[in-house]
Amino acid sequence: MPPHQQAVLKVHPTHDTASNILSCQIIASARTSGRLNLANQHLRQLPEAVFVRDETSATSNWWEDVDLTRLVVADNELQELDPRLSDLCALTLIDAHNNRLLSLPNLTALTQLSVLNVSNNALNALPDSLASLPLVELHLANNQLTEIPDSFVLLASTLSVLDLSSNVITFLPQFILNSFTRLKKFSCRNNKISSHLEFGSLPSLSNFDASTNKIPSLRFTKNSNLISLCDLNASINCLQSVFVCEDPGVTTIFLPTLALLDVRMNRVATLLCAEGRVRIETPALKDLGLQGNLLQTVSGSGILESCVKIIETLDVRDNALDCIPQEVIEMGMLKRLLLEGNPIRVPRRAILDKGTMAIIAWMKDRVVE
Repeated sequence: MPPHQQAVLKVHPTHDTASNILSCQIIASARTSGRLNLANQHLRQLPEAVFVRDETSATSNWWEDVDLTRLVVADNELQELDPRLSDLCALTLIDAHNNRLLSLPNLTALTQLSVLNVSNNALNALPDSLASLPLVELHLANNQLTEIPDSFVLLASTLSVLDLSSNVITFLPQFILNSFTRLKKFSCRNNKISSHLEFGSLPSLSNFDASTNKIPSLRFTKNSNLISLCDLNASINCLQSVFVCEDPGVTTIFLPTLALLDVRMNRVATLLCAEGRVRIETPALKDLGLQGNLLQTVSGSGILESCVKIIETLDVRDNALDCIPQEVIEMGMLKRLLLEGNPIRVPRRAILDKGTMAIIAWMKDRVVE
């Protein structure tokens, strides 16, 4: 067969080869910025080029020329993080979420690491060495963690964001809600926590999500300080009252910035705290979720009374209310009043079905009469 008619064998790079080539190109470009993004590269291990400049000069470390400060290896197939990451001493961020990590290496040499995201992996334990890092954000959601090491109390002076959601944690160490004074956002949503949660002094906390657990109570003492709290979600738990306070020195629970309070799907039979001895004041509250409890009344605790002029959503569906809360008449900003699933006889169903504005108008007409 003449040469020009002979079959030509074309060799195409494999997917892994192509991915490795692309990764090396990304690594090369990162040498001028110090930011390396290897997300979604189908990596099963970190490329050697992350740690050495090239094959012909294995002793020439590129991070000695430009410090690597941010490493993103999310959405890959990594089962471990290379221990040599500890050699990249300038790292301030490691994002390895959505991989297959089974454990974490010792990263104590990373004395500038402030953000660690290892959510969506297969971690079932955390090394004590993490507690020695100056972490500001720690994302651990969607793993298989069963407990938080006692050593993590050492993070109290730096940690601002802690996400423990969607694990299998049964007990939340008290030091998290007592000692983490810099904490701004905290989530332990969707675990199996069955312990009481007692708030200490958390003056920076703005978002607290403990929904979908088995928590029996949220407790306050004279040391509780939640002056910055905006969102509190404790829905789908085992609460029998919204808050518990057994401290005789407390007469008021004051939550000046709380805008959302969600305690839907619990066993709450009363909004009163300490049988009414402790008043709950929420002057900024706009959204109150009480659906799916055992309430016969929502008055008297101070919650509604203190926010009556600004509340926008009141959800009391599926309780045991036999009448509409009288405070509704004064709710000038109310946009959504949800009453379904209560044994309310007055007004008649035709008015209830017309919605919030019709109900308010009916109540005001009764006052005039």
